[in-house]
Amino acid sequence: MTLAKPAQLSGRDREWRAVTRFVENPDPGAKLGLVYGRRRQGKTFLLDLLAETTGGFMFTAVQQSSTQNLRMLGAAYARYLGLNDPVQFVDWQAAVEALLRLGERRFAVSANQIAELVAPSRVFRFPHRTPKLEGVILRRGRIVPVCDVSEMLLGKRMTSRRFYLIVVRNYGAHKEWVAIPVTGECELINAEMTAAVESDAPHVAGWLSHDGDVIEVLNIDTLTPGAERALAEAAGRQRPEAQS
Repeated sequence: MTLAKPAQLSGRDREWRAVTRFVENPDPGAKLGLVYGRRRQGKTFLLDLLAETTGGFMFTAVQQSSTQNLRMLGAAYARYLGLNDPVQFVDWQAAVEALLRLGERRFAVSANQIAELVAPSRVFRFPHRTPKLEGVILRRGRIVPVCDVSEMLLGKRMTSRRFYLIVVRNYGAHKEWVAIPVTGECELINAEMTAAVESDAPHVAGWLSHDGDVIEVLNIDTLTPGAERALAEAAGRQRPEAQS
């Protein structure tokens, strides 16, 4: 479905259909579009409206040094992401790589909540009514609930998984392990966290800025179900059905 043309754009029906077809292309991966024509014909205005309508990022370089434009890009990028301080790109390659990742989302968990990162294990599934619980795995003599939070974070369930990130969840005075499937590479980074504000989603504990990326720090307590009920159901099944 073609995006409705903004009222500020007079005429230009053909041009608007062309640029909206480009941004609505469902094929994965980065794409390069060229908008060309004579000067002072509204090309920048058209793209500004397109970015505003789609919630995209728009930056227009000006006639100044490359260093100044890179600094301005970092400031515009930070404003788009709602950061308090400008992003300092070390060079244009770093800037382009950050821009290409704008459609992706990265997530972090505080290091003091991580127990270990393990390879995918056999998941034991059993009838239950605990929301978000996929099953359990056995790890170091423990029954660990498996919670796939991808649908809540990304709007779709993951089709493959590389690891289980076992995190520590607090239940009052008690601590329990929860296994969260992850698909990508995991790394340990050292960065100052910006605390979440009232307008952020409940699952956001804060934000990190790292190498031009803005990373959501997850609040595990709001993402995962209470372990007591999940573990009680698991322990009550002496012969759970094992599935890979």
